[in-house]
Amino acid sequence: MPLIYLRPYHTSDRSPPLPTNGQAAGAAPAPAPAPWSEGEKASANQRRFPNSHYLRRQRHCKHSIERSLPCRCRHESITAYSRRLKVGAQYCEYGAFLDYSLIVQFIHGVRDDSIRDTIVLKKPEKFTDALAIALDLEATKTAISESTKPQPTSSDGRPPSTNTAASSSSPAPRLGSLLKKYQGLFNESADKLNGPPADVKFRDGYQPVFARVRQIPFALRDQYAAEIDKKIASGCYRRVSSSQWASPTHIVKKGSKMRITGDYKGTLNPQLVVNEYPIPRVEELFHRLRGATIFSRLDITDAYMSLPCTKKFCDAMTLNTPTHGLIQPTRAQYSVASIPAIWQRRMETVLRGLNCALNFFDDILVFAKSEEEMLRALDATLSRLQEAGLKLRQEKCAFMLSSIEFLGHTVDSSGLHCQNKHIEAIKNTPIPKNANELRTFLGKNAKADILSRSPVDETCSTCPVRDDFNEFVQLQIQQTPLTSKNIARETSKDPHLSQIVQLLLNGRDLRTAGFTGREADYSLSEGCLLLGPRVVIPAKFQPQLLEELHVAHIGIVKMKALARSLVYWPSIDADIEKMAKSCQPCLKNAKLPSKFRSHHWEYPSAPWDCIHVDYCRPFLGKYILIVVDAFSKWMCAAITSNLLENWFSQFGVPSVLVSDNGPQFTSEFFKNFLKTQGVKFHKTSAVYHPSTNGQVERGVQTLKRALKDAEATPSSLQHCINNFLQYHKAPHQSAGQPPSLLFHGRLIRLRLDMI
Repeated sequence: MPLIYLRPYHTSDRSPPLPTNGQAAGAAPAPAPAPWSEGEKASANQRRFPNSHYLRRQRHCKHSIERSLPCRCRHESITAYSRRLKVGAQYCEYGAFLDYSLIVQFIHGVRDDSIRDTIVLKKPEKFTDALAIALDLEATKTAISESTKPQPTSSDGRPPSTNTAASSSSPAPRLGSLLKKYQGLFNESADKLNGPPADVKFRDGYQPVFARVRQIPFALRDQYAAEIDKKIASGCYRRVSSSQWASPTHIVKKGSKMRITGDYKGTLNPQLVVNEYPIPRVEELFHRLRGATIFSRLDITDAYMSLPCTKKFCDAMTLNTPTHGLIQPTRAQYSVASIPAIWQRRMETVLRGLNCALNFFDDILVFAKSEEEMLRALDATLSRLQEAGLKLRQEKCAFMLSSIEFLGHTVDSSGLHCQNKHIEAIKNTPIPKNANELRTFLGKNAKADILSRSPVDETCSTCPVRDDFNEFVQLQIQQTPLTSKNIARETSKDPHLSQIVQLLLNGRDLRTAGFTGREADYSLSEGCLLLGPRVVIPAKFQPQLLEELHVAHIGIVKMKALARSLVYWPSIDADIEKMAKSCQPCLKNAKLPSKFRSHHWEYPSAPWDCIHVDYCRPFLGKYILIVVDAFSKWMCAAITSNLLENWFSQFGVPSVLVSDNGPQFTSEFFKNFLKTQGVKFHKTSAVYHPSTNGQVERGVQTLKRALKDAEATPSSLQHCINNFLQYHKAPHQSAGQPPSLLFHGRLIRLRLDMI
């Protein structure tokens, strides 16, 4: 629909009609029209409100249309053009898209291709950033063009210039003269770096690798072929008919340009002994910039492509292309593992002795404290680069700046600043306002807690190597129990405890002897001191008892409950807490606090009436079947998948069996097995809610955490499971009593009972 510009029509707007074809321009005007009647005035007043409404809307649309059409005038500067764009955008309701719209229009209006490509390459988020990039490049080009402009001489018929000293006092003309002096440095084609060709060392017994060609999209084929032809013409590539080496090519798009390099990760790189050279740390580079106030940035044209290589190295870098067949580079390629170190060493050699310049691979930063010092530093640096045979890319160079971006930071006279442009998209992410936007946000920002689920183990160079013999010796040491004879002998040697033993042997009352607290309640049996049924452990055996209590890694609460039924010494609770809290495997595998109790099963009336079964997912390459009795919390675990029948023969057939929805429990074979065994009900947990089978899920967590804390290995896995028997004698938190007492009607006997 065509845009119609309307404006209100008032009586004051009525003007004499234009001359008709038969009336001369200078003739007397026609008679004035008759005054409006009352009906015409009323009709005009009625049309005034809608016309004024359309006027505002059409003016807004008119500004949007007019702002989207203008281009930069021939003699208009970038600053004036940007100002005209911003003035025209005042009436546009673009909102959050204003910066994007201005950048797009700005790019279309800029006539310089290099400036346009640079803005597209750097992808600025704000219009002010795009304008700063354009102004920076325009200033550099202006300085270079002024320096290369021919100057008038006396041979042109003009008097010779006599005030050159006065004109060179400002830095801009002097910078132009300096750039004119080194104008041969600025070239889009790379040249050869002077010095010996780069070489690499191959591994012993290496074998050449020939990889097949990798196809490229048809849309890029013409540009791909043109780029290779360009490199062949410049001497960077050469055609070969055969080679023992061949690597596929890889394309890197940089704006409208294309960079072709080799993919050597599966061909050449594994066969190389990678050159080692210390790459400077970012902290070291920024430390050298202290006190600098003026900065210049130099970018080397196709840096690695300036480095010539030996014939053997070039043969190994041969590329297999889909358009030209085998192409052999004569210069270094970007993907070769040894090239970064070789290049950094050569560049530091080129710039050695210049305290005003530093490099990080192909980026060179020149810094100074004053303009005079900067001009001298640029002269020295450009002279070194010219002597080395390097070329610079003009559109990426910047001179005499008070603030500059370098290695992801902004550097100026006040110091170092982090750049926020990389996190602007995160900071400016709109808050979801409805369910669909929330789902979109969660879908794009889903994160799995992989660090706690799959912690990285120690590397082989740091973890101790445990062979079968060491496993056997360790198991024999752990099986040596602590007896009452050992405790009695060590008690008689303890200065404090032996005094109590002598008083008890003489029939003295410990309270009258001055002992208070629990020590006054000690008794003597077979040379050992007792506190009720608990054996008092001398200081020598306390660490060994702590290790024995912690062998199953059952936690602080269960360790205390187990110790209170067997052993005692004054600081036993504090020592148990210190022991458990200092155990690194326990801390690494500690569980998160429970969120809520999502399901409660009906409490069974007898042991083994309702059992919960589940498989512990592959642990050290083996599946562990776990069965938990819902009444007593008795747990069975074994490294096999067919033990239910054996357990049913030992403990009887349960009435109810609860499992998850795994295929091993929902298969027809398992259903028939339960039916033939006489299990009345087979209940499964809710899909995607494993907490509804929380009895066995908690058992799986407890067992896996205990095995991880015990640092189980494939050869000691069953032994660690056997050590887990301590769990059956420790009082259970929910049942209030040990599982063995509720399941068997008695407490099972452990090695600790030998005390």
